[in-house]
Amino acid sequence: MRRYDAVESETWVDDMTTLVLALVRANFRWHDSGDIKNLKHLQNIVQVALNTPHIKHWLPTREYRVVAIYRQLYGEFPPNLAVRLSAHMVEGVAPSVGLPTSQVSEELDKVTCPATMPESDHKCHDCRACWNTSPDSNVVYYQH
Repeated sequence: MRRYDAVESETWVDDMTTLVLALVRANFRWHDSGDIKNLKHLQNIVQVALNTPHIKHWLPTREYRVVAIYRQLYGEFPPNLAVRLSAHMVEGVAPSVGLPTSQVSEELDKVTCPATMPESDHKCHDCRACWNTSPDSNVVYYQH
């Protein structure tokens, strides 16, 4: 709850920028658990990405409405921020709105994420597909 509430802090953008700059070399994933809290939270994440243009950011989200409102108000996301819309259900499909997407599948032949394969050690290694900002980029994770 402390982290969740901290998003509302006036110093959150500066604090997160400092942490990302100190701890991240090339790639940063937002939210290994949880999602965008509200429009202000997304605006703050975008500002951190703008403050760290040499770092690629990946933001998986199922908050389609918040993303749509942001895009309507501000346009596109920074080129170093992959806002990846996640499908809500296993074998589901995320909306096609010109952003990267992701899905979860129980069928191994559909899976494109090597880190989620049963024989993997659950690490990305050299794969950076999730950070791809191309609108036709879709990553399929194995249900585990």
